Amino acid sequence: MQTLEKTTHWAGILALLYQNTILKILMVRNHDGTWGIPGGRANADESPEMTAVRETNEETKLLLLPKNLIKSQEFDFTKMPTFVFYTFIKEYKGRQIKDDDDTAEARLFTILEARRLDLKNRDKIIIEQLSSIASPGTIEKMYTEFLIAA
Repeated sequence: MQTLEKTTHWAGILALLYQNTILKILMVRNHDGTWGIPGGRANADESPEMTAVRETNEETKLLLLPKNLIKSQEFDFTKMPTFVFYTFIKEYKGRQIKDDDDTAEARLFTILEARRLDLKNRDKIIIEQLSSIASPGTIEKMYTEFLIAA
């Protein structure tokens, strides 16, 4: 089992989906009832991109690759550096939950709905940051660039 001393960072992914012209975020519910973006602590010698992809795949069963990540942002929380990557997904139909899963549920929410969830402090800050950059045209521009690169 990995100890916290070996962990160098936390990384997660804001997986965004346009559903009927409405922007939605993929969120996971932890077993303690709190919600957050998919992510977790790094394994030894793991890059932030690899941590984010591995944790998102484990928690949501959404198969992403590092090449799917289009933008990153670093947060300087007191416990460890936190990296958040943005990507767009075409669809998400949920996943089957097993007793040994890291998370209890994965669902899509609008930004407003996500802000109303019981979030850990880290995730509150990340969602607020997304709210501030989600001005008209900004996310659409990121989405267009993503489609061109795909």
